Amino acid sequence: MKFRIQKILLLLLASLSIIWQTGCTSNTSVNQVDFKDILEQISQEFNIQDISYLVSKNGEVSASKYTNVTGVNFSLAKAIEIIKVFSNPIKLDLLIKDSMIPGDSSLSKYFPAINNKGLNLKDLVIVPADNWEPQRFCADSVQFMTDIIANSKAKTKKGSITNELIAALEKSNDQLKDNKALLEKLFFISDFFDRNYMEYASMQDSLVTNLFPTWYTENKSFFYGWKILRIQKNTILWNCFFDGERTLLLLKFMDKDVFTAISYKSKNIPDPTSYNRDDLLQSPIALALIRSVLLPEGKQINIDYRSQWNDIKDKINLIGDNAYRFIYTKDLIAHARYYESLKDVKNAQKLYLGYAALTQDSLLLKYVNEMPIAETGYISDNLNSTAAFSIEKEGYYQIFSGGQVLQVSDYNTAPYNSDNIQLFISQYNNVNPSRAQFQVFHFNYRFNKIAGKQDDRHADNWLKGSNIKFTYSDPDDTSYVLEVAIPWKEIHGKEKHNTHPLRLNIFIGDSDYEENKRESIYSWATKPGEGWDDPSTYGVLSFTGEHRSLRKIYASKPIAEKIIIDGQIDDIWNKVDYSMIELPIYDKVSAYDNISKFKSLYDNEYLYFLFYVGDNCKNKTGIITKDKCWIEDASTNQLIWKLPADTTGYMPSYSIETKVYLKAGKYKLRYYSDKGHSFEGWYGTPPYHDIYGGTIYAIKN
Repeated sequence: MKFRIQKILLLLLASLSIIWQTGCTSNTSVNQVDFKDILEQISQEFNIQDISYLVSKNGEVSASKYTNVTGVNFSLAKAIEIIKVFSNPIKLDLLIKDSMIPGDSSLSKYFPAINNKGLNLKDLVIVPADNWEPQRFCADSVQFMTDIIANSKAKTKKGSITNELIAALEKSNDQLKDNKALLEKLFFISDFFDRNYMEYASMQDSLVTNLFPTWYTENKSFFYGWKILRIQKNTILWNCFFDGERTLLLLKFMDKDVFTAISYKSKNIPDPTSYNRDDLLQSPIALALIRSVLLPEGKQINIDYRSQWNDIKDKINLIGDNAYRFIYTKDLIAHARYYESLKDVKNAQKLYLGYAALTQDSLLLKYVNEMPIAETGYISDNLNSTAAFSIEKEGYYQIFSGGQVLQVSDYNTAPYNSDNIQLFISQYNNVNPSRAQFQVFHFNYRFNKIAGKQDDRHADNWLKGSNIKFTYSDPDDTSYVLEVAIPWKEIHGKEKHNTHPLRLNIFIGDSDYEENKRESIYSWATKPGEGWDDPSTYGVLSFTGEHRSLRKIYASKPIAEKIIIDGQIDDIWNKVDYSMIELPIYDKVSAYDNISKFKSLYDNEYLYFLFYVGDNCKNKTGIITKDKCWIEDASTNQLIWKLPADTTGYMPSYSIETKVYLKAGKYKLRYYSDKGHSFEGWYGTPPYHDIYGGTIYAIKN
């Protein structure tokens, strides 16, 4: 009874809200949608001869059609299974709220196949997005819930409200003999949910303003048997089922109070599960309904995809660079796939090439019909999702990833807290080396300023008027090169080189998940536990090749020609060997970041350094990823790869297409988003494509 009282309180609050809100007008756009006309147009366009559908608005059936000829109905067993997908979570929830089942009880206690002790029984009703375990046994969970419900119903009192509600849900389940009976039963369950779960009721088309739309599906992957798509501050619940050649597509627009159930033959029509995906926007039928229900009238454009490409492009460009554009690029690719299934190569190829032009991405087109190894789906606000995957064959894999980035300025206060290289240089002093003066030069990855510490009495500052030359380059996605030329005058105050050795140490600082927080350091000479500001712990940079030291020694060699500082590893660098920078001295050091090394040359004017740094996550100084995508080892949770911090031309969106090397094993593709910039709503220019999230593919030759 406790949850009944909660519903009454919510209704009272809604009533009070109507009293104090004035000047509001009802949004009646959904009431003006002619669903029968839309679905009949879909039937004609895709040559569907035996479509059945039921559409309700505000709890009333507004359009229906049933085809019950032989061979077009779902089997009774399949129909009952479909009904249980939606009715079982409701029944389980009712029993939990009536204290017949302990909702907080560990799921592994009831279902031993689940190893994650963090999952509870109630997580079968509303599945968290950051826990992928329930999705693994989604099909088995229907029977599992059936058994739990059967055992618990016996404990409820006869005549109780819970028993009456469960009985209503189970009524006539054995009479689902045709499409009409199945669709009407599904509508009954949908309407039952709306009437008995008022806390989720739509307020979109009423005088009450919904201040927190979609809150109930935030960071969720399943909701009472429904899959979830959150787009433009709307929740679309959906699911899709198959029986032979027949498809059943269900959509429930929570914020518009619209329910649709459509049964049709699916031989040539792309569906949400095509290409081993769960993507509602692969279905041209779903896209037609979404356009009609969610898009403003000015953004609803009818396109003849068999017409000339320039005509199609002009119509899509009328939409502009806004959140609705990608709906039409999805519709375009859905039609390309449909034409391809009909062997209409000309129109299919036209649309595929058009898709590449609209998204400004030919590589994305190459993978558009490939089956992903793992993907995050469409990113919404405040998401923390996990997708598990396994790699059987070690090698490179293609990843598309995108998110929101932010430019910040707090790097000025701590320049070392980034991906960087620190050079510690001191004059060689045998008398008291630990007290010798030293200099520090900070080179932050792909940043155009150098931080420096001229001696141990002054704080780090950005160097002004320095004549140091430096350039970065990126040989591949998991390494970078820094080439540096330091005038001798900035080292020991003299214009030209002398043969005295220098004390030298090098730190390779690495930031990964938090871009402005250094997580680990590799050192060349200074060992763990020794002071970074103690020159006696440094190694020796020798210019004569004659030196003895208990520390590391590097013999720099003279050159006659000037080095062009362009970040490239030119042939002149072959005169000397690399020296590894491999002493882990700070915090957690990743095995994926331990390939760092350097070389040194010199002439009369400059001391030259070449650094090669292995880094599985390169973050540009001054850029923060507000949305984070990363791959981690499923066993150790060690970060393998992360969406790097960088910028592109359509801030605050950023995307990358790259390759990542993965060993055989089990992994998780993770994603974390903040609020305000996602498919749920963009505050800046949306990306031209749907690379916003993360998708991994086997590399296609």
